[in-house]
Amino acid sequence: MVKATMEARVGALEDRQEKTEAALIALDGSLDALFDEQKKLHAQVEQLHHSVGLIAETVIRMGDEIRTMQKTIREGLS
Repeated sequence: MVKATMEARVGALEDRQEKTEAALIALDGSLDALFDEQKKLHAQVEQLHHSVGLIAETVIRMGDEIRTMQKTIREGLS
C-alpha cells in the first residue's frame, strides 16, 4: 500500500515536471518572439524619429522661405 502511494506520488511529480518543462519551453519561445517584435518596433521608432527630423527640417526651411517672401512683398509695397 505504501509503495503504491509512493509510486503514485512519483508519477504525479513526473507529470508535473513534464508540464513545467513544456511550459518553460513555450515561455522561452514566447520570449524569443517578444524580443524579435521589440527589435522590429525599435527599428520602426528609429525610422519615425528620422522622419520627424526630416519633417522638422522641412518646416523650418518653409518658415524661412515664407519670411523671405514676406520681406520681399513688404519691400515691394514700400
